[in-house]
Amino acid sequence: RGLAITGSEIEQRNNKYIVKKNKKYLFFLTFLSNVNKGAWHLCLHFMEIDLF
Repeated sequence: RGLAITGSEIEQRNNKYIVKKNKKYLFFLTFLSNVNKGAWHLCLHFMEIDLF
């Protein structure tokens, strides 16, 4: 086959790599947003306790 690697092959490899990274990143982002939601709920809960 030799060293003749086409540009599209390189792009495909890069895209696969990017997709893998993005999936991890998206998972991390959703995890963070869920943590933030939980934190907000706790904050509101404690604020209500303080208010009343």
